[in-house]
This record gives sequence, structure tokens and C-alpha cells, in this order.
Amino acid sequence: MYSAQTLLNKPPAFHLTLLLATLTPLYISSYHYRLHHPYGQTTHLHSPSEPAPDSTTFIRDWLSVHILTPFNPSALTTYCNQTAWDPSLVFNLADANGGIGNIRGNILDFVFYAVEAGASIMLPTMATRSPADLSNVWASRGEFDLMFDEEWFLIERLATERDLKIDPLAAIPPQAFYGAHLRTEADAQAIGWLNEPNTNFSAQTDAYIAHALSHGLRTIYVSSGSAEEIARFASKAASHSPPLTVVSKHSLLPPQGLRDLDALTWDQQALVDYEVLLRASVFGGFVKSSFSYNIAMTRAQWGEDRGRVVEPWRVLHEEVGVAFDDGLSRVVGRDGWHEGRIPRGMWP
Repeated sequence: MYSAQTLLNKPPAFHLTLLLATLTPLYISSYHYRLHHPYGQTTHLHSPSEPAPDSTTFIRDWLSVHILTPFNPSALTTYCNQTAWDPSLVFNLADANGGIGNIRGNILDFVFYAVEAGASIMLPTMATRSPADLSNVWASRGEFDLMFDEEWFLIERLATERDLKIDPLAAIPPQAFYGAHLRTEADAQAIGWLNEPNTNFSAQTDAYIAHALSHGLRTIYVSSGSAEEIARFASKAASHSPPLTVVSKHSLLPPQGLRDLDALTWDQQALVDYEVLLRASVFGGFVKSSFSYNIAMTRAQWGEDRGRVVEPWRVLHEEVGVAFDDGLSRVVGRDGWHEGRIPRGMWP
């Protein structure tokens, strides 16, 4: 029998081998457990099914599923419990501004700073965009419910009109439709976003068409605040060989739905697109857009929770004009400032 001193006298290589022999089975067991019990896994597994014939049922089922469910609050809870709360300190955020991606980021930063300082918060408000000048994001003021917790009613018509096999209970339905964020509206043009390589209309649409076809998808749901740009994209895709079909919330909604949509602000309408694109089979977005990055990184977290091991930033060194690609989502264009700034403040 070895004595403790005998073991201690063994060469370093022996101790390293012993350590690896002990830890490797533990690591493999832990990995396989997490692979089959991901943080984001829902309680019930659902097999793919035909779209529900009852529109209300389909929409209810779709809205009941969230990509990152159940949310694991342990890390945030630990962080909050380390904070010394000051009952006399109250923070207020009165200048969240921009589109849904920027406003979401502003509010998440606000919450983080409040937790860090141990402060209570007032419900945030935000600046609202001018309908007459989309680049003017400071035109007026809006309350918290202007952007959050709004109902929408679109995905069921995408399934039925295109005869797509979309299971509303699947977080990301496979082989159903491609989601594209076409960021070529007037405000993007006005600030020069489309003057750089791999950023204009042709570059974005070429990339989305190629990406969709590489995944065997021929139906593209496009998000854009410009009806003219959507029409250009639809015409281009239809004349492509092979042809693709481009749809949008405007082409899918019935007359009453369109009237309800028109009653929303420009940024509120983007929330409809946000929910649909978040659940697309494959997604393509634009590098200068926090909206695109919010979607791509939430989807990446969903994949990570299911054991996918992907390095989405490798594409920066492997392809021209691509900033992010994890197999579920691809962000096209290059912009060092946005690439570094936006993901750092992201929260899936």
C-alpha cells in the first residue's frame, strides 16, 4: 500500500495524469447532463405538427413559447444578493431612445446600474420617433407600455398562406422560413450607413438570398420600415434563379389587422417583426443594427443552452463582409465600432 509520502514523491507527470484521469469523466458526465437537460428546455417536448386550424389556438400556442425558457435567474440572483440596497436612492430613466434594439439596451443598462448602486427604479420612459422624419428619434415622449408587452397576431397567417409546417410550440421551427432584417430605410441612408462596403441594398439582399438558399429555404419573411424597399426585395427574389418568395407583415395581415398595425408607431410595428424574426428557422441581420444583434444573440443563447458548441466570431477572419455566424443567425456587413460596442451590452 502506498503511503502518502510515496504518492507525494511521484514525478509531476504522474500527478498530472492522475488529475486528468479524475476530472475527465466528471467533465464528460457534466457535459452530457447539460446537453440533455439544457437551461432553456421547456417542460414538455412537442413533436412537429400541422398548423392549428383555429387561429386563436395557434397564436396562443406561439406566444406561450419563449426561446429562453425557463429563465435561469441564479447568476442574477447571486449578483443582486451581493448588493447593499439603499432605500433612499431612486433612479429614473427618461431618455431611452432609438429603435427597439437601442431602447431595450438602454433599459437593460439602466437596470444594471440600479442593481450595481442598490437603487430602486421608476418605470422607464422613452423618446419617440417623428413619423415625418424617421431619423428624429427625439420628437416626443412615450411611456413604458409603448414598446413592451404588446400583443401581435401575425405568424399564423405566414404558416397558412405559404403552407409552411410551423409548429407554434417549437421555439425555432426547423425548415420553415428565413427571417431577414433589411436595414435600408431613409434614416439609415441619411446617416451614411449604406455608403460603406457590403452594406447597401444590393449587398444585404444578395447575402440574405444566398443564405436562405444555402439552408434550403425559399420563403423569406422580411422586416423593414419601408414598403418600397420590401417591394424591391420581393421583385429581386422572385426573379432570382431559383425564385424565392418574400413576405412581410403588411402582405400577410388581413384588412382589420392592417388597420390595427397602422395605428401603431413605426417602432411599435418593429416589435411585430422582432417576435417573428426571433423564431425564424434561420435569421439574417445587419451589422450596424442593435435590433439585428439582439435577435442573433438571443438565438445563439438558445443554441448554447442546447449544447451547441459554435464560435460565431470566427467568421470575422474567414469571410469578407460577415460579422457573426453561429449557424442559426448571420450578421452581414462589417463595422468595427458596432461589432465591438453592441454585443458587449447585450442580454439575451
